[in-house]
Amino acid sequence: MYFLQKKDLLKPKTYCSIKAIDGGNYYDFIVTSILRDAFIVQALKKNDAPCWKSKDKIEVQILSDSAIYEFSSSVICSINTNSPIYVLESPQHIKRIQRRQYVRYNYGLTLFFSPVENKNQWKLICPRIKAKTLNISGGGLCLTWSRPLQEKTLVAITMSLPFDKSSPEEEILIQALGEVRRCVEYNGKYSIGVEFKEIDKRDREKIIGFIFEQMRKDAKSRRSFARIF
Repeated sequence: MYFLQKKDLLKPKTYCSIKAIDGGNYYDFIVTSILRDAFIVQALKKNDAPCWKSKDKIEVQILSDSAIYEFSSSVICSINTNSPIYVLESPQHIKRIQRRQYVRYNYGLTLFFSPVENKNQWKLICPRIKAKTLNISGGGLCLTWSRPLQEKTLVAITMSLPFDKSSPEEEILIQALGEVRRCVEYNGKYSIGVEFKEIDKRDREKIIGFIFEQMRKDAKSRRSFARIF
């Protein structure tokens, strides 16, 4: 495990993504100040910002050109302005997330799946049930569907990753055998977490590469948004 000192990464004008440690979506922030035992962040989008209270536990991610850095913190207090500002505790450790640790990324992809009875024959199945991902990683995905799936159900999955038009291939086909790890009802639909049990190593790397490319694009967009406002 590789750890980084906070002074090497946490600096004013650093862009970061923050979410509640017990789940939920990441929100975009920018570091505005570094204090002795704390740092201050400001939400980039005032209409899409969380409402956290003092002592709430949070998770912070910072993207560099080569890796993602992650650490846990707590909210000290909030400052009510037009764009929400939070004072956060300085991290004890900043962890560098290796690509193989399967960073999860919120992204909606259309996929097709079918339940599998004989896992030795999953590659012969042509998935026909259409669904959409909520997030993806090199280790699995979360999809939303109108019906529940029992935990430990095996599913054959087919999906395409969109790539830039400059790429020799505009779409990359991914096939995998997954196992349902959780199924939770939400607003009349079901959020279904699936772990990849069998997937070609090259396909896994393509997923991870796609995620990092999208995160780099997000970071550039955040910078542009901050310059505008």
